[in-house]
Amino acid sequence: MKPDLAKVAELKAELTGAGVQYILAAFVDVFGVPKAKCVPIAKFDELCDGGELYTVGAVEGMGLVGPQEDECQTVPDLNAAVVCPWDNRFAWIPSDCWYHGSPYGGDARVLLQQVQAKAQAMGYAFSLGIEPEFYVLRKTPDGKLVPLAQSPFKGPNACYDVNQTLQSMDFLDPMCRYIDALGWGVHSFDQECGRGQFEFDFHYTDALTMADRFVFLRQMA
Repeated sequence: MKPDLAKVAELKAELTGAGVQYILAAFVDVFGVPKAKCVPIAKFDELCDGGELYTVGAVEGMGLVGPQEDECQTVPDLNAAVVCPWDNRFAWIPSDCWYHGSPYGGDARVLLQQVQAKAQAMGYAFSLGIEPEFYVLRKTPDGKLVPLAQSPFKGPNACYDVNQTLQSMDFLDPMCRYIDALGWGVHSFDQECGRGQFEFDFHYTDALTMADRFVFLRQMA
């Protein structure tokens, strides 16, 4: 698939103006772990033309195992590019793997788009909202991993505890600002039941966009 050259030029100029030096056109393995080469912005045109090849047999669960198999090329989704808010030298672009000129069926993002297309043909739209929760811990001088909050919680359940939230704002505040700057529409965030467990809630969108956002959120965290 040939890229829209006007769109490529427009996005390259936009990213360059934002200070971007490197592109991460990421796909995910079967565990949802992002994979990408780091491509200098000067080679953005070649990247968008499928110039970066990957031996996906070296990636968990994606097939094409063995030296006899050809490589896949990545096709960046130019409508989904974002500048990494914690370091504007990097832009992140969700990408699809293509094989022999067609979307590769071992790529989870490709499979999701195929499901969306089937739903659309039946007259349905596939939207998704999520409540991502994760733990953030700090290491003490003696090597132990403990919650960010300095004073321990006393009680059976730390869920929604205001003091634990306020003591963890060195991490929570930039995360909230980054998510909001990305235009995801932050509703709220909170301390969850586990010690050092947090949840960020933001607005729903179509399933593909939300899947891309979840992968990026984990990288950002």
